[in-house]
Amino acid sequence: MDRIGRDQHRIAKTLRIDFSEGLAPVQENEMAGYINKQGELVIPFNYLTVNDFSEGLALVTDGNKWMAIDKENKAVFTTDYLPAGPF
Repeated sequence: MDRIGRDQHRIAKTLRIDFSEGLAPVQENEMAGYINKQGELVIPFNYLTVNDFSEGLALVTDGNKWMAIDKENKAVFTTDYLPAGPF
């Protein structure tokens, strides 16, 4: 619960219990984003597939392109092809 009694986890389920670099993937209605350790949604549900953060970046896809995003949800690079793996 947050300070005014709202359940922060009500709308999102955690994909994994493990946090990587302070963020954990969460999913709502087939879309995924990330929460911080306080349970706050810090990267919105914009992605079909998300991966753990490594060296400040995470591989994600919106269904059209794969991209590496930083912790502020900025795309560092995009590609039409599935990258080989985490950084």
